[in-house]
Amino acid sequence: MFAVRCVVTFFLSTIAFVFLLLANLSGAKAPFVRNLYFSKIEDQYGQYIWTMYNFCSFSGKELTGTGTCSATKAAYPYEPYKWGSGFSRYNVYKNGSKAAYALILVALLLTILANVANLAAFFRRSSKFFSVYKYTTLAALSLIFIGAVINTGLHKNGTKRIVKDGVYTAHMGKTMIAFIWLPVILQLASVLVSFFWRVKQSPRDVLDDKEHYDENPFESSERRAL
Repeated sequence: MFAVRCVVTFFLSTIAFVFLLLANLSGAKAPFVRNLYFSKIEDQYGQYIWTMYNFCSFSGKELTGTGTCSATKAAYPYEPYKWGSGFSRYNVYKNGSKAAYALILVALLLTILANVANLAAFFRRSSKFFSVYKYTTLAALSLIFIGAVINTGLHKNGTKRIVKDGVYTAHMGKTMIAFIWLPVILQLASVLVSFFWRVKQSPRDVLDDKEHYDENPFESSERRAL
């Protein structure tokens, strides 16, 4: 049962890792992730998207071709106030998007660490390594959740304010939003399984040595103390 629990939690965390990785590759020069965006605005001339690493514009009604993008930059700031009126506290959008980027990136790294600990727990039947997995995954879940809330809130608010001016249409990137929220659900499931699925058989490395000694009639307590 211990091995089964390791497999189930590893499976959940691995899927969460894949979604987090895709989210972190948003805006990269690759066919699928190239057009992953948090939010998009449109006018009669083209479309404009915010990704994790840049801001891009495309002519026409489809996100085709390479488009014109800003220089790739980690934690590219979200700046909707440049496209609409009625905005205040500009730093909330800029600094909030940077903080969310850092949280999601750290969550990705913690997920990798957790999965390594889970593999070690599986092969060594080690409850100690599994404990590392549990608490590391819990930390990753907390960061993913906060990052997802920040990104979703900022882009939803920015989109609404841009639309109010009537110059642009705007909407959220459903795929990208899904990629940052699905890991929350998957990691939550993994945490619940790891904390509440009790196994009956003890792992080898946590077997009480006293049981071994009690089974050995030739081993005395005085000899064990030496």
